[in-house]
Amino acid sequence: MAFYVQFLRKQDQEPEPLATVDNVICAELGAAPDKRNWFYDWYNVLGFKLASGSTLAQLRTEHADDQLMLSIIDAIEKHYSIHAYFGR
Repeated sequence: MAFYVQFLRKQDQEPEPLATVDNVICAELGAAPDKRNWFYDWYNVLGFKLASGSTLAQLRTEHADDQLMLSIIDAIEKHYSIHAYFGR
C-alpha cells in the first residue's frame, strides 16, 4: 500500500507542489532554497510521517528537542492543511 500526502494552501485548499512548499518553508525561515535537496531534509523526515497518518501536533511532540524542525512544522501549519491518504 502506498502512502500519499498533499499540502493544501490554506487560502483556497488547492494542492501545492512540493518544491513550492519547500520554497515557502525556506522563505519563512530565511534560508536559500536548494534545487536538489529539501531544506533540512524536512520532506524525508516529516513528509513520510504525515503521509502515514501522523498529525502536526504529534510531530511537534516527537521533535520537541529540534528547534529547526519545530520551525518547519510551524511554517507548514501556518500555510497548509494536510491531506494524507492511502492507495495502491
